[in-house]
Amino acid sequence: MAASVRIDYSPERPGAIRVEVECSEACEAGGLMLDCMERDEDVYQSGEGVRGRAGLRTISKVFAALVPAALLALAAARWSERRGTSDVEAAVGFHEQRSLPVGMQQHRSPPIDVDYERGLQEASPWGAGVTWVEGTIRWSRDTNMCLTHTSDVKNMINSSVEFVDCAAGASRNSWIVPLGVGLLRVQQHPLYCISNTPGSVSLQYCNDSYPEMNWQMPGSEQGPVRPAWVNNTCMQAEIQVPVSGPVFTRKCSTQLEHVPLDLIFIVPWKKPEDPLSAMLRGEYGYLSDFNVSESIIADRIQEMHENFGIMEFQLYAAFGGFSHPPHGEKDSWNCVLGDRIVLLKTLSRAAAEIQKLGGRSWFYLHAGATDPSDDKIRDGFTSASRTEVQQIIRQRWFEVVGPPKRSDEKAKQYEETCGCPLPEEDAAGNPRTPSQPGILQDYVALNPAWANRFVPQWAEFLASLGISGIHWDTFGDLGDPLHQLNDIPGFLRTAAPHLHRLGLEQTFNFVDGFGWDASLLGTAVGGFANSVIAFGYWEVWSNPSIEEHLFGTMKGHSFVWSSYPGFSQFHCCRYNEQQNAEAYDITPLELGAARWEKAIRAGGTYLFIGDGMHHVQSPYLPDVADMSQEDMGTLRARLASYLPSLKAFAA
Repeated sequence: MAASVRIDYSPERPGAIRVEVECSEACEAGGLMLDCMERDEDVYQSGEGVRGRAGLRTISKVFAALVPAALLALAAARWSERRGTSDVEAAVGFHEQRSLPVGMQQHRSPPIDVDYERGLQEASPWGAGVTWVEGTIRWSRDTNMCLTHTSDVKNMINSSVEFVDCAAGASRNSWIVPLGVGLLRVQQHPLYCISNTPGSVSLQYCNDSYPEMNWQMPGSEQGPVRPAWVNNTCMQAEIQVPVSGPVFTRKCSTQLEHVPLDLIFIVPWKKPEDPLSAMLRGEYGYLSDFNVSESIIADRIQEMHENFGIMEFQLYAAFGGFSHPPHGEKDSWNCVLGDRIVLLKTLSRAAAEIQKLGGRSWFYLHAGATDPSDDKIRDGFTSASRTEVQQIIRQRWFEVVGPPKRSDEKAKQYEETCGCPLPEEDAAGNPRTPSQPGILQDYVALNPAWANRFVPQWAEFLASLGISGIHWDTFGDLGDPLHQLNDIPGFLRTAAPHLHRLGLEQTFNFVDGFGWDASLLGTAVGGFANSVIAFGYWEVWSNPSIEEHLFGTMKGHSFVWSSYPGFSQFHCCRYNEQQNAEAYDITPLELGAARWEKAIRAGGTYLFIGDGMHHVQSPYLPDVADMSQEDMGTLRARLASYLPSLKAFAA
């Protein structure tokens, strides 16, 4: 008896393959099992597990559910060859009653070479080359107790997983452990994985599309092991030392410091060579002055790259009006935000220089903003209250649209101390509204229909300039009626095809996390090729709760953290310093450096450097603070141990 197995691997969806089996007369429709003892290219000689009915049978749909199992069967062969062993033990099985994962039923792709390790690396949020490690998982209370499977290869399905003495289970206690979220595979037989099945933890055929098989590993050498789909549950070992015990899951705190020692494990772990994952190409900075020569903008880009490894550049406030791109063959235009001149040649040169570095340029646009006079583009869409919009604009961009400055002695002392002007106040002590405030913009709810109306015109314009993509800004949650009408994930998913067809990408400012949806980053199975946004970008105003939420939510992914460091060490500016309430007596430079370091250590980066060697102060990015050579040296030295490009400053 023989069975021919053909495996089709899809480069578009790493991990999604088709397996076709052609059986001899002994094949049977149900309960098919291939005990593969010998591999000859795509032909497996079957053992007694193949039995049954005559005929030629193609069962690609059924085997689509066993995608990881088939890949891992080939991986087993490869690993055995690497170790010099001659026998390959692997099994591929199925149950006809088992439902297939959504989106995999009709998958088809042309046959190409299967490269399991390449697919595994592409599927990792940690980037190629740092996806998994091999080793033992030990109980922290007694490091002589190791996680072990209890059965041989012939009877592994549904077999239990226990903690036993490491020496006693030496041949069965080594695992392939993901960095971040993924499958916990048996090292010797990697098509079998630990599954959190109801009532117990046992071995099953690997399938990373099933939630119960995915686990969240600690971000260091020790910590709790959690089911990936619920973060308030932990793996538990019921051990009475020195007697072995089974493994279960139980409720536990989401805060590491509150997790009992019984639920802490020592796991294989490897620090990635680059703390940023594959989604970010380097550090993040910005350019906001496009009324300079081409050579100056090129020098600034090079300076930012060489000094701080910046590869992601936000092109801030380079538009003309909010509603539409500049028309015609204009060589320059004025941006309505600050009435600043933008030179077309300088903007194009910036995009070209960034591309030469291998970086990306992100054109800043307000996702829901329109010019106040543009009723046509807003027709059919709900707008936010102009009063509310103007209030937040005067807070965020007070440098250009704020209330009049006071000129008395008290105001001078305030500005010297707080670094920003003291506004005129009304009788209640609130900033006085200008007598002629002017309406800078209107703001509409974000949804798929708005993306179809707003995005295509901007995509065409930016593609013509060679810019990499759009960075969408927002004001966050403006309350009702927009709160109920906003569909930010829908807006982004609809915008993506308009951008992708022209080779553009997008990022989005999730202010205090509003509108965030983790599925926008794509899935590990897709290798992030199906991501809607290039990386997460959060602007944090509500410290410390939102800051903690950011770091918890973005764990395992790269991200940009924006939290403006303010104007002085006293952080007393009345406009926009609530995010620095706990940073009294810390200078903006020191605060920015600390936040940047924290972001890098968590796998992200921090918006701090802009327009050459300046640092940000507030949401209006052109309002920068100068940095001296001494300041730059101190900042580089602090970050050098985390950024490979700055190792020369590590001393």
